Amino acid sequence: MHPNKMSIIKSYSISKVNLQVECEDKLLSKKVIDAIDDYFFMTSDGSIPNSNNITMRFKNNNNLSFKAPETAQEFFVSSSLHVLKDGNFYYLISGSSVFQLELSNSLGIGLLDSTYWERCPKSKQEFLMLSLLWLLREHGLYGLHANGLVKDGFGILIAGGSGSGKSTTALSLIRQGWDYLSDDVTLFRHSSDGIEAIAFQKGFSFDPHLADYYPELNKPLKASSFNGQKRFLDINSIYPNKFLSSCFPNPTFAL
Repeated sequence: MHPNKMSIIKSYSISKVNLQVECEDKLLSKKVIDAIDDYFFMTSDGSIPNSNNITMRFKNNNNLSFKAPETAQEFFVSSSLHVLKDGNFYYLISGSSVFQLELSNSLGIGLLDSTYWERCPKSKQEFLMLSLLWLLREHGLYGLHANGLVKDGFGILIAGGSGSGKSTTALSLIRQGWDYLSDDVTLFRHSSDGIEAIAFQKGFSFDPHLADYYPELNKPLKASSFNGQKRFLDINSIYPNKFLSSCFPNPTFAL
């Protein structure tokens, strides 16, 4: 990777942390920016002076070859992700796409192959999200596998594993007048007023059969993208003016 070939294409901020995005060419820049804008709640071109900075550099992984250092050791493995650790460096590997994270310098270098852009939106979002979460936690922002909701100043987090019913429960509450922060993953940080929950991940994942109980979802679910058995969609068009960027939760409900 040659930093001198990179150009700053856009700056974002999220809860007093700046994100600087760099790419090696215009076509990749458009794909990356479209993905970030579609998948995450962040303020664009709103850098905060004297704040912590994160840099994410993106490059096309055209030769589909990546060799981690021989000293790298296995840190985590799942069905879709392989994480290696080598000193201060972490390597997040998904298929032929790789993110090299240097947490001490708040730097992430992404090598994205062409098949990455052919994935379903949820899969693309998750790979970018995990890389971002690792970088953000060095600046006091932590991700929680939970949905954030608010009503009349009362905030709650609904925590639970995948498929436990977080999104369905959140949908039921939104229909009853609750506002929402995020589906599935919410950021939180310690502040002078307590633990603050912050919107991070855009889009909700729903089982298509929910349309049998919530008719307003029928048309959007049919037109939305697949996420395995679920559909991935932006619910703002269905329930407008229900989004809130942050709250201070009271109890956390586990499913």
